[in-house]
Amino acid sequence: MNDGVKAKVEKYIGKKDRILASYKGKYFATQKRLFVIKKDGFEDYMYKHITSIKYEKHVRKSLLIAGILLLIIGIFPLGIFSLSMLFLGFLVIIIAFLFKINFYLIRTTGGENFIIEGSNMPSETEDFIRIIREHSD
Repeated sequence: MNDGVKAKVEKYIGKKDRILASYKGKYFATQKRLFVIKKDGFEDYMYKHITSIKYEKHVRKSLLIAGILLLIIGIFPLGIFSLSMLFLGFLVIIIAFLFKINFYLIRTTGGENFIIEGSNMPSETEDFIRIIREHSD
């Protein structure tokens, strides 16, 4: 945990409140609130205002678009180059579907939505989300 960021968050929490967990040095869970560090400051959300937490997985759109473009280039008859572009296009599209982006979408009563990105270690993300769920009851 980045001690400088943690110190900034600790300045804004109450005396009876403490940081229970942090995730990616950007998200901090206390007993009462969830802090999200932004480039120009932070936002905090009281757990009582969190209405839902939804796990989602999405195809990597940038890879999908790149694969489609490679397929289009491969359609034009340019000899061995077009076959390699077709193959590469199919390969990139398959990778886009195999390695999806995962995240948690958190909705609040004020209509605000924000995302907590998943990690390569799902248990780390799940532990952090579990702390939020336990305190938002």
